Amino acid sequence: MSRLFVRGFHWDADEETVREHMSQAGHIESIYSRDRGRWLVTYSTREEAQIAIDVLHGSVPIGDTRYIECKIDGNGSDFAPIDKSRFEPPPKRKANQAPDTAQGPSKSLKSMQSTNATQMPRRFIGDDHVQGTVWEWDATSASGWIKPDKGIFIPAANEQGGYVYVRLADVLNSEPLTVGQTVIFKAFSDARCCGAAGVC
Repeated sequence: MSRLFVRGFHWDADEETVREHMSQAGHIESIYSRDRGRWLVTYSTREEAQIAIDVLHGSVPIGDTRYIECKIDGNGSDFAPIDKSRFEPPPKRKANQAPDTAQGPSKSLKSMQSTNATQMPRRFIGDDHVQGTVWEWDATSASGWIKPDKGIFIPAANEQGGYVYVRLADVLNSEPLTVGQTVIFKAFSDARCCGAAGVC
């Protein structure tokens, strides 16, 4: 097991809120509050703790505007600088206004294929299905991008330019998608992406 010292959550954040955000990196064994937005989060493995540092350090929890910071607890090191360009807080938008996604995804499919995106522990975003349009599909990698009709305001989606990553394994009928096709799906986030599951 490996324990992280995490700070930056809102002072009113409860254990469920912290667990929901931090579990994007892996299985959490325990969580302990140190007051004023500071928490000790213990992961099952050192690898999961490192993923949390690599991916969630500098992220913004849903419904918050603060950047959180993560480091290994008790090793005497300071928090690493935050690259705020990776996690811009979601802009305020009018109700039901779709994100500005006309220019296409900010990440290439090739860059996504080299990661284990969609294959890590998932945290589903709400209970409702999301509708969108297939923006890009690559038959070779059996993956693509979906442009959602409504914005999904989480750090992973922001990093992808508002688009949602999808792999054929998450398409219900296992049939390749086509560009321009209208689909519905359940949006989720993991430590590598904002993805689509149960696509039909």
